[in-house]
Amino acid sequence: MPDREYEIVREDEIKPFWRLVLDRWIWVVTSSTIAVILTVLGLFGVPIPTGFGWLILVIGIIWAIWLAGQFTHKERKRLSDQLKPKLEINPVPVTQVGICPYRITVRNLSSAAIRFGATLDAIEPPINHAVPVRLQLANTTNPRLEADIPGNGTHEVDVFIDIKPGNNLGLFLATHDCVGNNRPLWIPRTQYKIRICAFALFQAGAAFHSFYIIPQADGGIIFSDAG
Repeated sequence: MPDREYEIVREDEIKPFWRLVLDRWIWVVTSSTIAVILTVLGLFGVPIPTGFGWLILVIGIIWAIWLAGQFTHKERKRLSDQLKPKLEINPVPVTQVGICPYRITVRNLSSAAIRFGATLDAIEPPINHAVPVRLQLANTTNPRLEADIPGNGTHEVDVFIDIKPGNNLGLFLATHDCVGNNRPLWIPRTQYKIRICAFALFQAGAAFHSFYIIPQADGGIIFSDAG
């Protein structure tokens, strides 16, 4: 049975399973191969035994139940795919060399392009700035709030910078003060646990991931996965 006859269903018309079975049973007895065979036999005057008629009825019902079950399974999978998060944050931050922004990578799990943004969703210990707050997206124009990720592609998000020597780290917030003045928000150079959110702007779907920022005694810094 062609599924296309039943795939276009109004959102306000959710049919019960028995109705799906009935629709398909009607198709079986009127438009299927079985219906064609019975019609041909009738045209040639071939008598159809009562037992055979009951057999066809039972087969038709079983077939209709199977078709309805297949349709229901496909619909459940379609709805599940719609609810599946479209974005994913790579748990391994981007390795930096020299004085460069420390970044994370956001991956588009769908085959269609997604416009997205990112926020610093939480930070411990607290800083002298309200959170959540938008983060700057790498390789974009000011105000660096939004970017497109191609289907199955990636895009990087600037998180912070560590300038040596110094006692501060710089967060790349997408605020007017930071972007407009081309400077980060300076915070004490200490250990932090941060949570970052990447979210689709016009579709359902958001991803969250946590990271550690751990300054080292030798002047280095570890930016690592925290789950």
